[in-house]
Amino acid sequence: MVAPKSTFAKNILGIAHLDASLPYEPLIKLLGSNDESIRLSSSYALTLLLIDDGESHDGQEKVLRPLFDFLSVRLLGTTKVDLNFFSIQLLKELLTIKQYRAFFWENHETLFPPLLRVFTERRGELQMKYYATMSIWLLTFIPQALEDIENQYPELVGTLYAVAKDAVKEKIVRLAIGSLLNLLSVKKGRDQLVKQFLLVKGLEITRQLIERKWADEELKTDLETLLGILNEAVTTLTTFDEYENELRTKKLIWSPSHKSEEFWIENVDRFKENNWKLLKELLQLLDTSADPEQTYLNQAIVCYDVSQLIRVAPEVVKVLDRIGAKAKIMSLMSSANTNVKFEALRTTQQLVARSL
Repeated sequence: MVAPKSTFAKNILGIAHLDASLPYEPLIKLLGSNDESIRLSSSYALTLLLIDDGESHDGQEKVLRPLFDFLSVRLLGTTKVDLNFFSIQLLKELLTIKQYRAFFWENHETLFPPLLRVFTERRGELQMKYYATMSIWLLTFIPQALEDIENQYPELVGTLYAVAKDAVKEKIVRLAIGSLLNLLSVKKGRDQLVKQFLLVKGLEITRQLIERKWADEELKTDLETLLGILNEAVTTLTTFDEYENELRTKKLIWSPSHKSEEFWIENVDRFKENNWKLLKELLQLLDTSADPEQTYLNQAIVCYDVSQLIRVAPEVVKVLDRIGAKAKIMSLMSSANTNVKFEALRTTQQLVARSL
């Protein structure tokens, strides 16, 4: 879509010596136009110029921030697939340049989530998935991004595996698997990240992918490398790892650990560590999220888990009271969801009994 090193771009960039505000400032202002065609044309022109101007560093942040905001937050943030597709093409081109993707990641808290939603909301066609996966792959070459993804976007592992599993085009599988291997090059927290791979059925999916016939020898090698890493790690995975993963991803499910009496007896001390740090993380999931169904599921399971902790560690009642969680659990007895209401009522009964 973007023609690099074009005569047009070179000529336009050449007028900068006449006026320092040229050629970028007028185009940036047009991103705020009331006319959509003008906004899109200016973003295209800015991308074209920045691709040709990639070796320059002077003042580009002033151009990149409004352009990235427009492409990622505004265009990828909309539900219009045609605008999503337009945006992802330009983003992919910009991220091929090292300093641009570094700047993108410096602002990942606002710019990256819309890119992730391309996958989770299953938008667009095959080519859009390709551009989005390539954008992720390019970002995994940023050392800081690897650490941030492990801590803030653990769901990306499952997303990439889903892309690789479902893709019908080899080029998309290659990018997804390449991204996963890049993630494993992180120095800090690698062991925890490998467990995340296992918890999203990464070993099973990798084995399935190896069984398929691939023309790309590099993809075959990457899959074998990934399989070796996961085979080595699988023996160390525990039920507590699964539980922690649910907390990290903020998506609780009724996995066996929740209803296992042995699990709570064996791991209660872990919840007490660091001034009940794990308990506080669990209680944060009582808050509402963008997904109503997941919110209700989280609330029901949190209430249930708290009831199990009360049973094996009665002193937790005072902690709950001190941090305000007791009142929050009680308030859920009036929830619109019957499962939440039931679990909140049962936990409240224990809280009251232990408070007498």
